[in-house]
Amino acid sequence: MRPQDAAAQADSAGPAGVLAFPEAQAVAGSGLPLPGLGRPKRSTRARYALTTSDRQGRLADRSPILALSWPPLQPVSITATQDTVVIPAVAEGRGSLTRQGFLQLPAAIRYRCHIRTGDRLLIAAYPDRDRVVVYTLAALDDMINTRAGDLP
Repeated sequence: MRPQDAAAQADSAGPAGVLAFPEAQAVAGSGLPLPGLGRPKRSTRARYALTTSDRQGRLADRSPILALSWPPLQPVSITATQDTVVIPAVAEGRGSLTRQGFLQLPAAIRYRCHIRTGDRLLIAAYPDRDRVVVYTLAALDDMINTRAGDLP
């Protein structure tokens, strides 16, 4: 233990040297304890990436695809709502990853979801479901506004 940590621990100790807040951590240089925040528990094992689409619909970041261990030319099924694209791996499908392992959204899907060249998209890979979901910024706005409610 560093000397300044020992001093901070002694300063925050109650009777008989017992810490008043055992989960507290001293702020460097101040000696003031702060309660530990803990790590919020995630409800999913999803892997996320923020990426862009080029003029052919290819998504620049393939890290979510790699997280699923999908090989190049993996057959996929591509369906869309107004602002979300769902892409599960399938045994046989009309779509597939490129030879380099990139996900490419067909023009009809991009048109339906209002995705233009350079638009930022959130890609979520769900290993337990063997699928990728692409969210537009409009979908993210809706999710955040729903969660945040009336926050300023």
